[in-house]
Amino acid sequence: MRYLALLLMLVAIPAIAQADYAGPVINTHLHINGNSPVSNILWQLKRTNTEYAILVPKYFKSIYRGDEPVIDSELEDFIKNNPNLFTLFGMQRTELCDSRLHNSDDYIANLIPKIKAALAKKYYVGVGEYLAKHFAYNPGKCAERDHPIDSKLLRAILSAIQDFDKPLLIHMEGHPDLVRDLGKLLTEFPKAKVVWAHNCGRSHPGVIRTMLSKHKNLFCDLANMGGGGPGYGIAWPRLESYTFLPADNYNKLVPEQRDLMNDFADRFMIATDEAHNNGQRSNIQYRRMSEMRDFLYQLKPEAREMIAYKNAIRIFSLPMPVTP
Repeated sequence: MRYLALLLMLVAIPAIAQADYAGPVINTHLHINGNSPVSNILWQLKRTNTEYAILVPKYFKSIYRGDEPVIDSELEDFIKNNPNLFTLFGMQRTELCDSRLHNSDDYIANLIPKIKAALAKKYYVGVGEYLAKHFAYNPGKCAERDHPIDSKLLRAILSAIQDFDKPLLIHMEGHPDLVRDLGKLLTEFPKAKVVWAHNCGRSHPGVIRTMLSKHKNLFCDLANMGGGGPGYGIAWPRLESYTFLPADNYNKLVPEQRDLMNDFADRFMIATDEAHNNGQRSNIQYRRMSEMRDFLYQLKPEAREMIAYKNAIRIFSLPMPVTP
């Protein structure tokens, strides 16, 4: 009898991750490369029951087969022909490996008018992904990023987006010095919305709670923060003392993370962050979105729809309703 009880306990543990939220969702962080097969992206949205997605373009070539730089004209044609898709003004650019450009007056003077012209179009719903502190997971150029968050470029972007009510998406591991500097910028530009990827830099819930309490213009996406992975966002490519994983291997939220998401249900959004063409041809998207739905199921009912899609509509000023 004792063994039967133990068996039932073991079976019940992963069962937590089997129940999920079945309502509509918006994927707020899904990458697109040049040569990304349009049919694959649309197929992944359909099979994951995702109504809308925000594409994050990449303007550099990676070591992964099929990953090519985005071409603006092709991206805009793709978005125009698929009204359930939106895009950001892409900031993953090869030249920004050079930290000097982050404080170059000439570079900034050339880039900011382009950002403003893009944000004037309804299908550009923000700017990003701005890579500040990014851990390397391949040997390619620009794989490791460690730029200051308090730069002329970031200040110029924050100043520009205030006029459009559209956010900046940043990737920044939660190093204490960078968190401090980000807090200063959020205070200086209170009308500029900032979405901090990967559960606000994979930071500890206490750090996130403090930042969200102080800064009403800060939001967190949950890109690939499920317990199962694979890919950036979980325990890979590396962890630091300031890194926190919000879920266990069975995708069960730790209590501190669950309480944080319930208490700040208006500040979180779901996302998958698949960044490479090979992943868009596989089951990775399906797995990651299933993990996001598992997260939602573990929250209070009133928090689920907000994090699933309502926050995305408000934060990115998406020009459409979603029907439950």
